Amino acid sequence: ADNPKRKAPKLIRLSAYQGNPDEQYKLGKLCQDTQNYQIATRWYYLSAKQGHAKAQFKLGIIYCQGEIVEQNYRKALKWIRLSAEQGHAEAQFLLGAFYEEGEKIKQDYAEAVKWFKRSAEQGCAIGQSNYAWMLIRGDGIERNNKAGFKWYKLAAEKGLAKAQFVVGLAYF
Repeated sequence: ADNPKRKAPKLIRLSAYQGNPDEQYKLGKLCQDTQNYQIATRWYYLSAKQGHAKAQFKLGIIYCQGEIVEQNYRKALKWIRLSAEQGHAEAQFLLGAFYEEGEKIKQDYAEAVKWFKRSAEQGCAIGQSNYAWMLIRGDGIERNNKAGFKWYKLAAEKGLAKAQFVVGLAYF
């Protein structure tokens, strides 16, 4: 009998080769999951060039880590920023972290707050936690402990251990 699941990888590949960015991303993910990292990077790149936010984020991480390709923070930031500007919550968090750290990009707390807030508003727990921390510290934003606690609570409810610790400490 003809099993439709056996045909699925071939259908994905055909569409990917025809230039479909969603299918290119899926094929990149499939290659990554099977530890074909060089091929995965190529598919992510093809998809990212067409504006696929998840592929841009993956490619940014690949350049940041420098294990598959030569480490290149300029390229990493380019792809992560493109992804973040399209609303990818994890990319927004990571871009905020880069601005907060000031190692791979010029430190700018106001930019960090902007990206952490965007990530937090989409429900990204780590984004919520970092946004809360910026509110409590007052870095790049007017200090607001009450709002900071609210964001920590949201992150804690999602299971983020660091936020759960802070919330527990606050109640203590």
